[in-house]
Amino acid sequence: MIKTTRIRYSEAAQKVMDIAIDHRRATIQLPPDAVRGARFNDDGAILARLESMTNETEFMACPGLKIDGALLDAAQADGWYATEKDYGHEGETEIVGDEDE
Repeated sequence: MIKTTRIRYSEAAQKVMDIAIDHRRATIQLPPDAVRGARFNDDGAILARLESMTNETEFMACPGLKIDGALLDAAQADGWYATEKDYGHEGETEIVGDEDE
């Protein structure tokens, strides 16, 4: 597992995110494997992703693109979890016995 360090943003940077997030969330185009789920819709989860993905200086240099990246990451995680819940269970044939026989 990859461990990332989360360094908290200042109140000013958090305010920038708070102001921009709803508009970015409403207008972002997502790929087919992404879902607008719990992670995507949770401001706290998006802030945590931002703080883990980039430092405050990088975020403030281009907050819209950084927010979009965090939203995309969260939506793809939501999509993965939505797919994995039922993935691989329907239509599978159980192998009985030794595979080499």
